[in-house]
Amino acid sequence: MSAAARLLGMIRRGVLTSSRLVDGALRLVQARVGGTTVDDVELMEPYGLAAVAPAGSDVVIVHAGADESHPLALATSHRSHRPSSLTAGQVALYDSTGKVVLLASGGILLGGAGATKSVARAGDPVTISQASFATWISQVTLAVNALTPGAVTPFVGSPTGTITNGSATVKAVD
Repeated sequence: MSAAARLLGMIRRGVLTSSRLVDGALRLVQARVGGTTVDDVELMEPYGLAAVAPAGSDVVIVHAGADESHPLALATSHRSHRPSSLTAGQVALYDSTGKVVLLASGGILLGGAGATKSVARAGDPVTISQASFATWISQVTLAVNALTPGAVTPFVGSPTGTITNGSATVKAVD
């Protein structure tokens, strides 16, 4: 076998069949490559990101230094779960249930490209629609005036401003 053929044989594409943790951190996967099952493939993940890809995901396996006794999985991907509406420059963190955190030029969107929730940060401008503000202020006015009649006169105008504090925890649920 030529050196080139041997080198090309060290990089394989397979289908993930299962994964498991060892010592609470090291993730090992099992994959089908051609008609062969490859066990104990060490999954190399980017620093700061950990994921358990579902069975059926594609996996790229390499044998570093032509050492077939220690296969490494460099990447996993599942075509049916990958967001399909990304545009140039966008980044998405997603799962198998359709939840998406989208980093886009307009901000951080929770839920995907058509998201109704977004994350605001300290310093971001805030504008509240006149209709939303009118509804909110009328509810506050009614509640306060129910306690002390005539104590509040409704505000007229459109509020705008800047977020001055953030939250240590962000949770948005549709």
